Amino acid sequence: MFDNIFYSIFNKLKPRFGRKANNLAILYISILQLLIVMVIGVFLKAFFSNMNSNFLSDEKISILFILATIFIFFKNWIQYSGKKRKVKNSKVNHSNSKAFGVYGLILFPVGCIVLLLILNQAI
Repeated sequence: MFDNIFYSIFNKLKPRFGRKANNLAILYISILQLLIVMVIGVFLKAFFSNMNSNFLSDEKISILFILATIFIFFKNWIQYSGKKRKVKNSKVNHSNSKAFGVYGLILFPVGCIVLLLILNQAI
């Protein structure tokens, strides 16, 4: 799923930004993945606070999120750079994979932020 989103955003940005399109697409997909991690984290925090369970402090959660951020950016940088990206891009362009529209690409992060705000009210 993330590959299709990456190549959709990459193909939308390529005509306008040229070589910087890859970096912008990596940034977009990394931010989207981090927002999803944050939604899951806030959901679990709300769930465990309602269960009166306190097994992770806020400091530990912050450290885990920082480590997840570093891991996600590094993983995406390795996965979507170089020859591997070119091979996948040619497969995606020649296959019948569905490209996401501009509104869908904008609504993914906005939806995650809305979910974060809603779940944050439950804490």
